[in-house]
Amino acid sequence: MQHLAYIFDFDGTLVDSMPYVAMGVKRFLDNRGVKYPKNIMEIVTPLGYPASAAYYNEHFGLSVTGEEYFDEVQNLIFPYYQNEIPLKKGAYEYLKTLKARGASLSVLTASPLRLVKPCFERLGILDWFDQLWCCDDFGRIKSDPEIYLEAAKRLSVEPTDIAFFDDSFHSLAAAKKAGLYTVGIYDEVAKAFVNDVKASSNVYHENFLSAKDI
Repeated sequence: MQHLAYIFDFDGTLVDSMPYVAMGVKRFLDNRGVKYPKNIMEIVTPLGYPASAAYYNEHFGLSVTGEEYFDEVQNLIFPYYQNEIPLKKGAYEYLKTLKARGASLSVLTASPLRLVKPCFERLGILDWFDQLWCCDDFGRIKSDPEIYLEAAKRLSVEPTDIAFFDDSFHSLAAAKKAGLYTVGIYDEVAKAFVNDVKASSNVYHENFLSAKDI
């Protein structure tokens, strides 16, 4: 089943960055002397930055805004995007195949594009993408189906003509509700939510090596 347009999440989907994000989150908490549980990433990964900050304030006695938390973690991990973070298994070959086929490739991420662009440039894939979007470009979050409907309008295609790849069940569920064909991608940091990801996906893959027919 081939589609006209392909939209990819960034962290944990195209690039294997979530271990670095986890490191940044834990360093943020360590810097404040917080004693957090071993499963802290399972707790905060589905929440997003604003709700995670609220969780820290309630459970750890912090006083931090979502924006402060977001900015600090992103600054901590920025050098790794520039110099180290790799693509997920099979992603390069898959993207190259799609590009050769003439498909439209886009990214839709909650991360700032200042992380995406240098990472993609280093990996040699920046020019393959027609659109690089962050949530701020839409004024919506990825758990809102409207963001995917607006993306379809901007791409001048029907939602049903788009294949959407993500490792987050919240985003996949919203995209599926909007009519997109949803592809769940496994990520080690989110392994506790594999069943939720599968339930929110039209199809699920461990990596991009098995996604060649989409």
